[in-house]
Amino acid sequence: MSTHHDLLASCWTWAGDVGPRDEDQRSPVPLPERIEALAASGWRGAGIQHADLVELRDTIGLPRLRAQLEDAGIERIELEFLSDWWEQGAARAASDRQLDDFLEAAAQLGAPALKIGACHLGADRSEAPDPAAFAADLHRVAERADAFGVTLALEAMADTNLPMFGDAVDLVRAVDHPRAGLAVDIFQLARSGDDDFTLLPALLEGVPVAMVELGDAPVGADGVAPRCLPGRGDLDMAGFVVAMTDAGWTGFWGVEIIADELRALPVAQGLAEVRAGVDVALARAQQILDARP
Repeated sequence: MSTHHDLLASCWTWAGDVGPRDEDQRSPVPLPERIEALAASGWRGAGIQHADLVELRDTIGLPRLRAQLEDAGIERIELEFLSDWWEQGAARAASDRQLDDFLEAAAQLGAPALKIGACHLGADRSEAPDPAAFAADLHRVAERADAFGVTLALEAMADTNLPMFGDAVDLVRAVDHPRAGLAVDIFQLARSGDDDFTLLPALLEGVPVAMVELGDAPVGADGVAPRCLPGRGDLDMAGFVVAMTDAGWTGFWGVEIIADELRALPVAQGLAEVRAGVDVALARAQQILDARP
């Protein structure tokens, strides 16, 4: 058995000096420079988040964006991040408008997957949505995505109503819709304490996986952005790759790095350093697989 080395730079990995906590989340780096940097270090996929997506749609247009990415060797585009899809009233309406943006863009970009989140909660978890209603809303969004050939990638996070990865797995199993899938993110697994990666093959049996994301962070890192360049932290990327390979993953390996040290680097240098660190982990994973009887 061998690993597949097609790598996808998630939206923040190739965005430059911007992150998910910034008020303006559009990349400050000109698109041609960013695309050239992707090509130079051999990335085959790219993620795009909503603010960038709308900016590019309204300026150069999505057909031109797709052509430029394809010319640079980008074969897969992933979109993110949809939140509030379980809400009511104004929050639901705003989320539905974002969903429209994502699905219409997916049709033009050929993007097969959209990452979605769960409900962030306070310490007492009193505002958790009703589980049955939450499942029904996931089914509703999956139905809309199905019309565009898009699979949802639901991500579990420690401070949400899906704090453990198994919670997201159970929900996807219960919803039982072919377009309701999972995002399997090494950082979020470690953050939730789901760091026995050997359990993943059994846990994921029969469950659709839409995205897989590598990354690195120090032990005990919490929150959104305490991550680091691959190889400088403590996460067992090689073990995670082996486990996901055993689980049957043959798709792109997304790489999500949200870290001040990456933001401080020129995009080309950052992408090259991220790629180098991930390549070490992939090579180690291959050694583990090759050493098996």
